[in-house]
Amino acid sequence: MVLFLFKQPQNYFGYINVYGKLVIATKYKAVGYFLNGLVWVKNADGIVDLIDNSGKMVIEAKFPAAK
Repeated sequence: MVLFLFKQPQNYFGYINVYGKLVIATKYKAVGYFLNGLVWVKNADGIVDLIDNSGKMVIEAKFPAAK
């Protein structure tokens, strides 16, 4: 599935699909690009999660940064 980065006017990021449908909610302060089906996202507390392309958390938020 191809997803595109999307930013709301309130400066929160999420991802949409090729049809413009929101797939991953715009609730992240910062986000990365997908690699091998995973992406890092920084939540409202400034902690980094790793999620998959459905928005499901794969690695729990407990890191201040990830690469």
